[in-house]
Amino acid sequence: MKKVLIFGAGQAGRMIGKLLHGSCELIAFTDNNYKNLPIALEGVPIISPNDITMKKADAVIVSVLNKEASECICQQLISEGINETKILNINRLRELFDIRLSTLRLLAKEINDKNVKGNVAELGVYKGYLAREINTLFKERKLYLFDTFEGFDSRDLECENLYDKSRSKRGDFSDTSMEQVKSVLPYPNMAVFCKGYFPETALHVEDTFAFVSLDTDLYLPTYNGLTFFYPRLSKGGYILIHDYNSTQFPNVKKAVEDFSKEHNIRIIPLCDLHGSVLVI
Repeated sequence: MKKVLIFGAGQAGRMIGKLLHGSCELIAFTDNNYKNLPIALEGVPIISPNDITMKKADAVIVSVLNKEASECICQQLISEGINETKILNINRLRELFDIRLSTLRLLAKEINDKNVKGNVAELGVYKGYLAREINTLFKERKLYLFDTFEGFDSRDLECENLYDKSRSKRGDFSDTSMEQVKSVLPYPNMAVFCKGYFPETALHVEDTFAFVSLDTDLYLPTYNGLTFFYPRLSKGGYILIHDYNSTQFPNVKKAVEDFSKEHNIRIIPLCDLHGSVLVI
């Protein structure tokens, strides 16, 4: 069995641990911040980077998502005596593969092949990365795009403070605009931009939906998104929620769990690096 060590005990490292092949044994996590972390993560020890060579790992996976930081860690490992051929920087794979996007493509084919009725929507658009793909895959359906296009709203941040500690702050994700998003859409004539505070921006919407993406990072807009879209979801439709298992945005999971318990709905976790979940 191949022994694997993961450098980075954060969100991505945890998801990568779950992606490992059955022929691999995860022997340890390591992190430059290990002194501020628990001694183990789901039963796997978190060790000092100085102790990596003692583990005699067959492979060391660098799971830090910041590209510059991950390259520095690769050099750190080489300087510690780890053979470069044993080091895998996950950022190099991220440039080629995307689990959330591949899931969206499969869902779109299922929805279109089965002629599931309804339009599509995204709440939490930011710069339009996923909106572009939704627009491509559902080019004949109206695409509702809900966002402040000015970053987090103070009302949502105030609510966030009532739950688990969050690093979210005013101004995050404000470096975008409707014009920027529109410029990346292949079929902009099918897009309906709903700028402002959700759910106020949805008051005029009377529609059903075959697919919805929720990527709001915070408790209140996630909960409000489910409250609005789930009753309007067509039979055979899906809601894809980003950051369900995120350590950076822990209250997304709480919002989904609260809603699912209240309405007895099924959720299916995905093993993308940000821990998305499907509502069906």
